[in-house]
Amino acid sequence: GDHVRSRTVVVQQECNGAACPPMGEHSACNTHCCPSNCQLSGWSPWGECTASCDGGSHTHTRSIVVQPGCGGLACTALSETASCNDAPCPLDCEVSSWLDWQGCTAACGGGTQLRVRHVTAATNNGGSSCPALYEERSCNAETCPECPADGSLDQDCTLLPWSDWDQCDMVCGSGERLRYRTVETPKRCSGAPCAPLVETGVCNTEPCAVHCQVSAWSAWSTCSSTCGGGTHE
Repeated sequence: GDHVRSRTVVVQQECNGAACPPMGEHSACNTHCCPSNCQLSGWSPWGECTASCDGGSHTHTRSIVVQPGCGGLACTALSETASCNDAPCPLDCEVSSWLDWQGCTAACGGGTQLRVRHVTAATNNGGSSCPALYEERSCNAETCPECPADGSLDQDCTLLPWSDWDQCDMVCGSGERLRYRTVETPKRCSGAPCAPLVETGVCNTEPCAVHCQVSAWSAWSTCSSTCGGGTHE
């Protein structure tokens, strides 16, 4: 900058006296550089989340518009990271391979036989449901030999005990589980037919949790102060 000082004549020059010197004088002042505060751009949009579920993160950035100088305020962070997609991932049902076909319910004249597979991972968080856990097919379709009227060839179907209940196909929200039994002795002639080989039951009937889901962040509001530190939301 520049500053000035001045003085006034106390005694005027007369006759051949010395003339007055200059009445004013200029001098430079505050020649050191002015502080220049860092100035930043606005935030960029949030980047893509690193995960679609189970918690990821995303980042947005800003750049330096004016570098700080001469003791001005330094730049603050140029990037910011926040969590995103915190909801648990859907878990699809998984099942084992098919077990072998079991014994036929009839020795001849047409019966059915069963095969099953087991749930190895139950459906959760909206994942895909389980495929069919059992199948039946026809067997022993050949015609039975003539059965004597005295019933000497009659044979009732007998079954082995029920298996343990299989794992439920859903973690919550009312799933289904099954148990099965196998043929010990197939029906012949006028013997009693087999009872059902498969039984299903309801399981895990408690409601599924509903996880909070939130939108993406809005843009930052205008800062409450143009300098000296403000806040925005």
